Amino acid sequence: MAWGSELATDTGCRNCHSTNGSVGLGPSWTGLAGSTVALSDGSTVTATASYIAESIRSPDAKIVAGFPAGLMQAISFTDEEIKALVAYISAQ
Repeated sequence: MAWGSELATDTGCRNCHSTNGSVGLGPSWTGLAGSTVALSDGSTVTATASYIAESIRSPDAKIVAGFPAGLMQAISFTDEEIKALVAYISAQ
């Protein structure tokens, strides 16, 4: 998880996503894992590890309600980096 935290800081993820429940430019990661996420198209999704990984790889694949598309830029992470980020986000 330490590596995931480091990646989130170094790549700027934490500039938009909080780990204390406050909403910023992006949704908070607090309590995200396993929660039901409302999407902008009116549907919902459970925040599984695969959903979190997809959201990192393809930020506009499923837009969280209340946030605009196109805000988050995709960053090319390795599979190992994605796993580290998902572990870190899931622990919040």
